[in-house]
Amino acid sequence: TPRRYRHKLNEVAKTLLALGHDGEAPALVGLCEVENDTVIHALTRQSPLRNVGYRYVITSSADVRGINIALLYRPDCFRLLSVRTIRANLPGQRPTRDVLHVSGTFITPSATSDTLDLFMLHLPSRMGGTHETTPYRLHVAQAVRTAIDSLSHVRRRPNLLVMGDFNETAKGPVLTQALQARPL
Repeated sequence: TPRRYRHKLNEVAKTLLALGHDGEAPALVGLCEVENDTVIHALTRQSPLRNVGYRYVITSSADVRGINIALLYRPDCFRLLSVRTIRANLPGQRPTRDVLHVSGTFITPSATSDTLDLFMLHLPSRMGGTHETTPYRLHVAQAVRTAIDSLSHVRRRPNLLVMGDFNETAKGPVLTQALQARPL
């Protein structure tokens, strides 16, 4: 209902504001499982987040469920340089969620920081069994790894952050093999 929708927007906004530090809202917030642009617009303009002045970017995935990825950013803290999506459709399968790749710099009092590349993703679920669905997650993660490798050829020491719902354990093959992450 409209009342429950407004309540949910306000509760999500309160939660995001609580993640801040010293009364400041977070500079960046990555969101998975976003229904559409209308929801993000309402969240940033019709909830307690409206006072923060967040702007946002969102994917428009071919996923049949309409599930997208979004980034909220504070333009007073983060300067957006580029936005692109990585479409890693699974061979012989229905389309999956796009990966959102955002490049930008943090705005600091003394100078502008180095470029940060954010890769936000929501990998395919384990529904149907972990063993059977791991190749799907590996396929999307490999597309992200290819994008990261390309950046490494362009930038000497890229600052990278890969975040989201990996549908994987920290020591699983998606993170350790495809993304070549090292568990702490």
